[in-house]
Amino acid sequence: MSTGNSPSSSTQTPRVSRWLGIEGEELTLARARAALGLCARAAGRPSWLWIAGIVYPSIDLVPGGPVGIAHSFESHATLSDLAAAQLGWALLAIALVIPIRLIIGLAAISTPQASSLLAREDRHPRLRDAWRAARGITLSGAALTLELWLMTCIGLALLVAPPFFFLKGLGLEPGGVFFAAALAPFVGVFMVFLALLSVIYQLALSSLAHNRRGSNSALMHGWRIARQRPWATTRAALIDSVLWVMQWVLVGAALALVFTCVLAPVVPFAVVGTFGFVGVTRASYWARMYRELGGLSPEDGVPGLANPAAG
Repeated sequence: MSTGNSPSSSTQTPRVSRWLGIEGEELTLARARAALGLCARAAGRPSWLWIAGIVYPSIDLVPGGPVGIAHSFESHATLSDLAAAQLGWALLAIALVIPIRLIIGLAAISTPQASSLLAREDRHPRLRDAWRAARGITLSGAALTLELWLMTCIGLALLVAPPFFFLKGLGLEPGGVFFAAALAPFVGVFMVFLALLSVIYQLALSSLAHNRRGSNSALMHGWRIARQRPWATTRAALIDSVLWVMQWVLVGAALALVFTCVLAPVVPFAVVGTFGFVGVTRASYWARMYRELGGLSPEDGVPGLANPAAG
């Protein structure tokens, strides 16, 4: 005999399982957490590969993230200045070539296939492995980066610019409390848009590294994965956000060493090492998530994908 509480419990269970995942599903939260732990342990050994990890993209595509945008508004910068600054970062990274090549190379040697090959050779991945792995796909990686940053600028223009100029037209001061409070919901939507873009970027990087395809094909592949498995992709992104928080906790702990006279000189090395370790961990994590979420690889035998030995 059913009780009065049974309907509510039956309706609440699916909502919880949406976030946690259920056994038999393609990716549960516990499985993603375990994958992150494995990747962190593998990346924990200090090496020159951490240099590539320093430049590996985080879950926000805007340098400085929300803090950078808020500071731009407080300093009375215009949206065109902010968009130009973001695009400038992308063009600078592409012009230098080295950061883009290291990003693509790190994604390439983080694939399960590359990791298995290195394990059979009984050695750890090295910085020169990442450099060599990006041969032939560096230009595609540069194009992918430019496309994502252009989409960031478009999102800024569509989601934040109209209310920004509307509030300015009402005579509100950009650095004021009322202006910030009124603009906050729109900035929040923009941050959600950035998070979605960054997840697609991670999946597209893995697609590019696995299949050595063009930037447009990799971008569309990343979008299809996220669209077809939205809840599983959300769980993967939630675990990545834990890594993002952990990164800044470690950086804060390192900066606290400034107050000690003896350990202050090691602060720059600790901060740089933290970013390097987190970047290598993130690259390995998303390489695993790409396969967990159904991303294709030449090993799947799908016609049109590159031979893993190519390039």
